[in-house]
Amino acid sequence: MAERLLAVQGQDPRGFRLAVRARTEGLHSADVERALGKRQLVVTWLNRGTLHLVRGEDYPLLQALTTPPLRTSSAR
Repeated sequence: MAERLLAVQGQDPRGFRLAVRARTEGLHSADVERALGKRQLVVTWLNRGTLHLVRGEDYPLLQALTTPPLRTSSAR
């Protein structure tokens, strides 16, 4: 399941499930829950204080890309 999903923005966990359903065919909220439990999907605050649902394997790269600008803006 997670191999089909790149990243989804949402303000709360229910929003992720709706976003996944709107962008895919044949996936259900139980599939998202299962992928979260296996850490194939990760909920994180990558950018702008907004929750994102991303593939677990993509998280290290996305975190490395988004953290430096956040540190810079916080230092001001």
